[in-house]
Amino acid sequence: MSGTARTIIYACLLAPRLLWAIDVSEVGRPPDTETVYIGNVIQNGVPMQMEQIRSSLAPEELLAFYKQKWADNTTTMRKTPVFLEKEAGPWKILSKLDGKYNIVVQIKDNQGHGSEGYISVSDLTQPPEISRIQKEFPRLGGTKLVSSTQARDEGKIATTLILRNEYSVDSNDAFYRSELTANGWRLIHGELRDGSAVMLFDKRNQQCELAVSREGYGDSVIFANITESSK
Repeated sequence: MSGTARTIIYACLLAPRLLWAIDVSEVGRPPDTETVYIGNVIQNGVPMQMEQIRSSLAPEELLAFYKQKWADNTTTMRKTPVFLEKEAGPWKILSKLDGKYNIVVQIKDNQGHGSEGYISVSDLTQPPEISRIQKEFPRLGGTKLVSSTQARDEGKIATTLILRNEYSVDSNDAFYRSELTANGWRLIHGELRDGSAVMLFDKRNQQCELAVSREGYGDSVIFANITESSK
């Protein structure tokens, strides 16, 4: 599992389960497949439930199960497709609207050993919630927000941001060391190794983990995980 996935799952595990009309566990489980509930989160401002899925089936076989299931459950005439299908890098994605809920199955190959991914159910009627950290977290000019994930627990809020920019790893490393310490954060650990940067900061009731890496086509990707006490 990638460091990004581990960070997001950690944030999800902080959140208690919500009760919705459509529960993520009801989306369905194909043969030879395991699902693990990993939490309720706010993803890019939208509340959702999420499960991790692992299967011995190939991605195409796994997605065929959901396509057939969703097609079988559609009994009325529709002017719109039963589901939408797209690809994003290694990910194959199916999405389906069910009333006010959006169901997404996101799958990729598990290094030749079946497939892995996530199932999510989001409530589209909830107004987007943009967190304070998402708005205020420092970033170099031109940096784009790829995703924001927030999870709450009794006394804790965990926010994971994924950012992208055209600056080097060294420039991002220098920026965050300077900017965060100027804003009262204390650098506990910082390291540059194999073209990547890792930093750990704390500030009163907050902790910030940062990882910066360079992607193959030149952009830098910044993963920031900020945990704070809500009390």
